[in-house]
Amino acid sequence: MRPIQISIWMPARDEHDNLMLARSILWALPVFALAGAFPAQPQDHANEATIITNVWATPDECATETAKNVAFSKLASDPGSYAGQCLRVEGLWLGGRAFYSDVRGFYTVGPKLADVTKSKRAHRIGLYAKDGVLENGNGYSSAYVIATGIAGTCRGLHRGHTVTVMGYCHYTSGPILKVSSFEVEPRPYTRFTGKDKRETFGNLDLATEDWLHRAPVEARMEEWRGSIRRRDRKDFAAINGIDLDAITRSERQIMKAALADAGTPFADFHRSLDARPLALLVEKNPWRDDKSDPRDYVVTACYCRTNDCGGRWPISDFDAPSANTRPYICARLWQYFESEQAHVGLDTLIGPDGFMEQTKK
Repeated sequence: MRPIQISIWMPARDEHDNLMLARSILWALPVFALAGAFPAQPQDHANEATIITNVWATPDECATETAKNVAFSKLASDPGSYAGQCLRVEGLWLGGRAFYSDVRGFYTVGPKLADVTKSKRAHRIGLYAKDGVLENGNGYSSAYVIATGIAGTCRGLHRGHTVTVMGYCHYTSGPILKVSSFEVEPRPYTRFTGKDKRETFGNLDLATEDWLHRAPVEARMEEWRGSIRRRDRKDFAAINGIDLDAITRSERQIMKAALADAGTPFADFHRSLDARPLALLVEKNPWRDDKSDPRDYVVTACYCRTNDCGGRWPISDFDAPSANTRPYICARLWQYFESEQAHVGLDTLIGPDGFMEQTKK
C-alpha cells in the first residue's frame, strides 16, 4: 500500500468567513484530520477532503453598530433570504451551540441537537464563534442574549470538498449565525410544568402502572436511594458504575454532590427513612434503528424531596438534573445484557439550575 500524506493548513478566508479547516490529501485511503497547531505547505487539492472545525465572523466584518436587527422567527424560518448579511438577533441561550426563540420555542424543539422538522427549526439557530466569544454567558443557567453575526445555513458550510462540519451542523441542519459579538443578560425564565405542558411540549411521559420494566427500575432506585441515605461511597459508586481506582473529575463531582453533608438536593435523603414519591418518566419517541434490541429501554426516575411533587415532575430531559432549586432528585436508568443476563445501569443526574421554578400562588 502506498503511504498516505496528510496536509494540514490554514487557507485564506472566504468572504464573511473565518474558517478553521483541516484538509487531507487522499493518496490511498480516505483520511479525516482535525486542524492542528502546525502549518504545512499547500499542495495540489484536486483530490482532497475538508473538515470544517469552526467558523466565525469578526467585529470588523460585522459590527454591532451597523448590524441589521431582525426578528428571530424571520431568520430561523427563512435563512436563505438573510444569508451573508450582518444581523443582530435576540433569543434565549442555555449555553452550548444553539439559541432559541423563547422558552416555548426551546420546549418545542427539545434539548437534543438532533435534526428536526422545518416547523420546529423556526425556533432554533445554531451558533458558531471564535473561542472565548460565547464565554460571556458562562455561569448563567439561562439568559437573554443579543447575538451579532453573519447569517448562514448548515448547507452553506457543506460546499466544495467539505466532508464533515464540526459543531452544531455536525448534529443537525438549518440556520446558523457566525457570531462576532455576544451580549448576555440573565433573566428568570420559568420552566414548564403540569399535564397540559407535558402533552404539548414535553419529551418525557409518566410511565403507566403496568409498564413492563417498572419492578426492576423501582428496585434499582431503592438501592440508589439507600446508598445516598447511608452515604455509602462504595455502594453509590458501584450502582453508578464508577471505578473508585480510576475516578474522573465529573464522577468525583457527582459523588460529592450526592454524599455531601449539606448544600445539595441529596442532603434531604441523608439518614431519612421517610417514604418519598417516585416518578418514572419514559421518552415519548425513543430513537431506534434496525439493530436496536427491543428489550432495551431508557427511563428517567425521580424521587420527590418532599411528600408531594404534584404536577412538578420534569416534562423534559433538560429539567431532570438534580439541583437545589428542583423539588426532586433524578437518575437515568437503562437495561443492557451481558451473556443474555439483564442488568440495569444507572447514572445520577446533576446539573445547573436551568429554568426557575414556578412560584406558588
